[in-house]
Amino acid sequence: MLCSNVLGDLYGASMDRPRLATALDRLRTQTGARSVTIHWFNRTPDRLRHRWLATCSATPAPAGELSLLDDVNPRTIVAVNPVHDGVYMLEDDNCPDALQGQFHQWQARLREQGLGQFLGARIAMGALGEAGLAVHAGVGTPLAAHCRQALIDLMPHVREALRLLIETDRRANENAMLRQVMDRMQFALAICDDAGRVQIANPAAQGLLEGLVVRVPGMADTEWRLIEGLRPLLLSGSPRAMRWRNGDCEVLLHAVALPRFALERYAIAAERPAFALALADAGGPPPPAPADLRAFFALTPSEADLLARLCGGDDVATFAQARGVSIHTARTQLKQVMAKTRASRQADLIRLALASPSHLFGRSN
Repeated sequence: MLCSNVLGDLYGASMDRPRLATALDRLRTQTGARSVTIHWFNRTPDRLRHRWLATCSATPAPAGELSLLDDVNPRTIVAVNPVHDGVYMLEDDNCPDALQGQFHQWQARLREQGLGQFLGARIAMGALGEAGLAVHAGVGTPLAAHCRQALIDLMPHVREALRLLIETDRRANENAMLRQVMDRMQFALAICDDAGRVQIANPAAQGLLEGLVVRVPGMADTEWRLIEGLRPLLLSGSPRAMRWRNGDCEVLLHAVALPRFALERYAIAAERPAFALALADAGGPPPPAPADLRAFFALTPSEADLLARLCGGDDVATFAQARGVSIHTARTQLKQVMAKTRASRQADLIRLALASPSHLFGRSN
């Protein structure tokens, strides 16, 4: 009979990963095992190959590493792992005679880690592959009499719990990718729900959101919530825009409703409507960075520095003095920059640089 705590921790591991080891520890105690491991396999023509493995807290580290050596582990050979619709049990004593030598050699390696009698169970997960559960007794200590039945009863739950773990990891990885992409962008972007709770905000948005959000205690951490004056942005499914005075700065906000499938894809709470917010300083962007101008216009470092200074309001003489070069040299570099950008006048050159998306071509992007 299965312990309810094993099932609770097994399913709870999708949201709290340490509970997986707790579930395996409980099963180890219940079955009298020395070690319990859970596996996720892909089937290939010759072997089952690991995609993932987790162990109980008592599994010796070298034994866990051995379990991943699919090319030398005879227990992964397809000859002893036929395709099966239900729960398939694997025991060393039932392997083909031709493989007995390999099985004995493999078990001898595990015995060095204090692991004795082996019993394995496997169940198919459709397109996801196959789930496995393995228990080892201690050397010279038998498994509990009910161990085999316990594994048979548990495997349907292992399959469903592993599906939850895989889906949770997939969403977490995609969410991390979304956050990474947003963080690398120099546009100010944020995602919030219709109550104004900010789910994600990249660094550029965090600076502009100061003064536009209040901090309230949340379930896991302090939440950012848009101030009441900005809630009208979130009252319609159609795009909305707003200007908001934030101290000495005026911020432009543009909100677009996100479709539900996008929320589910990136593991954002989908029980409420959500919005993507684009923010900008209405005072205009800062002067472009020399490194960005260099990458975008294919300039030399000195030429990029000159163009950045011109965009920031300096003149050629100031640049020459700062760089310690003659005014003639500075003017020659200016001509080279204008030739590369095909600008006919200095005013056109500055206008071109300020209007360019050069910040998207910098090293950080």
